[in-house]
Amino acid sequence: MIPLLAWALTGCSVNCGDGGWCHVDGGKYMAVLPDDADALGRMPVVVMAHGYGGSAQGYVDNEQVTESFSEAGVLLLLPEGRLGGWNVVPNIDQGRDEATFMTNIVDDAAARWRLDEGRVTIAGSSAGAALAWTVACEAPGRFSSVAPISGVFWRPLPDTCSGAPIHLRHVHGEDDNTWPATGGRSFGRNYTQGGVSESFDLWRAHAGCTDDEEVVTDGPLTCRRWLGCDVEVWSCRHDAGHGRRTGWVGRMTAWKAMVEE
Repeated sequence: MIPLLAWALTGCSVNCGDGGWCHVDGGKYMAVLPDDADALGRMPVVVMAHGYGGSAQGYVDNEQVTESFSEAGVLLLLPEGRLGGWNVVPNIDQGRDEATFMTNIVDDAAARWRLDEGRVTIAGSSAGAALAWTVACEAPGRFSSVAPISGVFWRPLPDTCSGAPIHLRHVHGEDDNTWPATGGRSFGRNYTQGGVSESFDLWRAHAGCTDDEEVVTDGPLTCRRWLGCDVEVWSCRHDAGHGRRTGWVGRMTAWKAMVEE
């Protein structure tokens, strides 16, 4: 069964569940509720940011994704970027504070549905992953974990992150040519992709990790899990290129459930 689509247009006659957008200060989002949402009690949440040129509607139209989140009992919130992207490139201001926007989305959803507010993940793919890293660094207070895919910080990276660290599970392809794991790919004079290692150096310092680690195999993923951290910090690789691997929703939601117990 296709999950119940819950879209809302605040301030108009179209209510959540009737086919509209959810409008908040700064922008809009869509939501996909599990089929049995009324029977679930308080639901865990994933805020999933699309890649550059993508859209919230693109995720909604992907039944494999929506059904997987629904089967996991997760409320999926899908923010809409501006001009197909996100305002997270350092030294460039495109007019929206994305950390505030993402927080507004969770606050709005909490007023509409029964959320488990201790189990809210910020996630994203490619440019949406850069958004997820940035929000987790700048405004972690509304989120319990971050799960980016195929993208990290833009350069220059922040010197430090604010607030308490949250759980992190990053996934990247060894053969990713769109956002290479080493970073360094530039777009014009102002956009340069950061690398996975430097991003984790920042996060490991933020989370108080030691240099000790263990290797965890998770399906097609080989993950480095650092020890001694204040939170779980995982860097996972697969042997393919840019984007998600089959079964990524199940592996991500299983990890989310584990670290948020």
